[in-house]
Amino acid sequence: MAALWGLRMPEVAVGVLVGMTAVTGLIPAGGAPNLKRPRSGLLCRYRIYLYLRMNMCSRSQRSGYLFQPFGAPLLSLRVRTLLVVCLVGILTYTSRHYVIDDALIYFRYMRNALDGLGLVFNPGEHINALTSPLYTYVLLLVSWMVRGDVHLAASLIFAITLMGACVLAERQSSYAGLVIASMGYFYSLVGMETPLLLFLLVLALALLLDDRVNWLPLVLILLLLTRAEAGAMIPACAIYMYRNKRWPSLLSYLPAVAIAVLYLIINHHFYGAYLPTSSTAKLDQARSGYWGRWPTAFLHLRVLWTESKYAPYTMPFLGIAGAVGLYRTRRSMRTVVLLTFAAILICFYVGANIPNYHWYYAPLLFVLALYAVVPFHESRRGEVFLALLIVAQGVTTVIVRRTPEARRGNYQKAAEWLNEHASPSATVETAEIGEIGWASHRKVLDIIGLTEPKNAEHIAHRDVTSWLKEDRPDYVVVHRDPWVFERVAAHSPEYERVPFMSGDVYLLRRKESTGGDTAH
Repeated sequence: MAALWGLRMPEVAVGVLVGMTAVTGLIPAGGAPNLKRPRSGLLCRYRIYLYLRMNMCSRSQRSGYLFQPFGAPLLSLRVRTLLVVCLVGILTYTSRHYVIDDALIYFRYMRNALDGLGLVFNPGEHINALTSPLYTYVLLLVSWMVRGDVHLAASLIFAITLMGACVLAERQSSYAGLVIASMGYFYSLVGMETPLLLFLLVLALALLLDDRVNWLPLVLILLLLTRAEAGAMIPACAIYMYRNKRWPSLLSYLPAVAIAVLYLIINHHFYGAYLPTSSTAKLDQARSGYWGRWPTAFLHLRVLWTESKYAPYTMPFLGIAGAVGLYRTRRSMRTVVLLTFAAILICFYVGANIPNYHWYYAPLLFVLALYAVVPFHESRRGEVFLALLIVAQGVTTVIVRRTPEARRGNYQKAAEWLNEHASPSATVETAEIGEIGWASHRKVLDIIGLTEPKNAEHIAHRDVTSWLKEDRPDYVVVHRDPWVFERVAAHSPEYERVPFMSGDVYLLRRKESTGGDTAH
């Protein structure tokens, strides 16, 4: 009979037991360990069903239940998915002008490529400062499809990949996707590869737990090509597969290997190096100690407060509720995988003393969000609290992210001044090259070495003066309180200030510059 209904014997046995308890009440309401007494007998029996079912199925099957609420969520998965799509779409649109400086480095590469100058930052200089190869090629393709509107292409990619990540998060843990979709922190990363990374991360997790491991090599190589440190997911998945004696077939590795080899060949052919210079530049920054002495650079968490100061409850919520959720689901294989990934990632960032750029925390905050909703799954009050949190975060995001970052506005005004007054052949050097490079249409050099490898090496040895003597730029972008890298120019007798000041940003011009002003 069980076979006729498509059921297995453990399910039939559990159904019989639950039916008996519904009639006789033989199993007490608190019979399932670590489960609080529910308010209704029906919910009690559903909890007992889940508890018995989890203990009679395999480990891989059991891990899939531990994030689910005890009782159906108030909103169905379809409704939550629709809300995620609407929320991400609205907040991406309102945040479209809030693009950080590093994203504009990608934008300039795209513009030069679409103009036929090659995938370069400065025409004629084949230097690869593109940290995310996969995102680079996706952005280039979409930018071409939308007729060169790089900003629109970046916004579309951001919205689609963040939607995908949040929808998959909803399948893992009810309301987690909505919490993530409403967080203003993520909308400070429009134009970056971060949502693509999150989408591939949670996709790899879903494939692993659904026992569809033959897709894993392809997804993991794409994850690795999105950000190198995201390769921490590879050993995390390997541990899970080793414990469950389930490995991908040999044929499934072929596409992954082909993609990796093709990328290395193209990279070496066009740039003369297999890996991006920006990766080594970040390691050189770490060695310098200017972002914090080892091993403290990544542990300076004030940057998270800066990005969430208008919603000060978000980070405490993720930290406290996330820790509780992790503890409650500590036996889940999903937790083992994600904690292994997070531990390896943190060890790399802290051990290598990587600077605390705020987008590096995104995978860790994403994982915390998956668990932070778990303590609120047990009651309707918890769901109401999550709803209020989602609304509050969403409203705050609309208010805060609808205008560009103030510092970017200062750089944009500096670039406009350069376009009006500086010769087209002038060179400009700055410690943040994104906005100046995107808006100025001049040759832009990088003081700290993302696009100038020799400067990165100088920074690694705490040499903050050689760049000026070697590069001899026509203009230097300086802050009112000069950064340590800018002081040599600010105090140099060879440079003078020009009549420009915006916020805390001003410009210096080399006195004997041949690329000087064209107008006054």
